[in-house]
Amino acid sequence: MVGPDIVVKRFKKYIRVSLENLSINLWKSRKNKSDRELLKSEVFFVEKETSEEYSFLENSVNVMGFDMIIRNDLLYETLKGLEQKHRDIIYLSCCEDWSDMKIGRKFNIPRSTIQYIKSKLKKEIYKKLSGDDNKGYDTKKKKNIDV
Repeated sequence: MVGPDIVVKRFKKYIRVSLENLSINLWKSRKNKSDRELLKSEVFFVEKETSEEYSFLENSVNVMGFDMIIRNDLLYETLKGLEQKHRDIIYLSCCEDWSDMKIGRKFNIPRSTIQYIKSKLKKEIYKKLSGDDNKGYDTKKKKNIDV
């Protein structure tokens, strides 16, 4: 039989390890959030009715009713080439952390269709931003058939 001193020591160790793991998880969570915030710092919003003093801002893309100003020219060209609904889906998913289900309810589209659109857009954006058509995403080997 285990004595009360051993039970107390085991309990204290369990609590200490649990708290250490919790603090590690909190630290990782905060780090991930701060990494995402750094990416968001490249983008800022201007109200739809811009005045004459903002006319110098040329890289604006309409997303969810706002004119989003993009400082990165390559990203601007990529987003400008997307349909409005696709830009909205990417914004809600990446910037606002909405789930596919919530986005689907917003646009009255099934969740699976949202998931398909997101994966298609990620591949398209990756190709445009990296400039490499086959790197990373295209794992299927295509056969050349001579006719």
